[in-house]
Amino acid sequence: MSYYSLHFVSPTMGYFEREESFDAVNDEVAIGIAQRRAVDQPVELWCGGRLVRRFDTAEVAQEAASSAPKVAA
Repeated sequence: MSYYSLHFVSPTMGYFEREESFDAVNDEVAIGIAQRRAVDQPVELWCGGRLVRRFDTAEVAQEAASSAPKVAA
């Protein structure tokens, strides 16, 4: 397990408003967790001193829509 932190970025000011920490087995799992938590503002995912990925709100919304299960009509 690795220790990850998710930094929520103020969309208007550009600074970190808050941080959430969690453990994950690898970057892939941590990215999935970050995508679920980053719904209304940009976030940065960090593992220690290493930036894993940045997410802006449009990117998160687009990825969530593309990964949603398709419903047959």
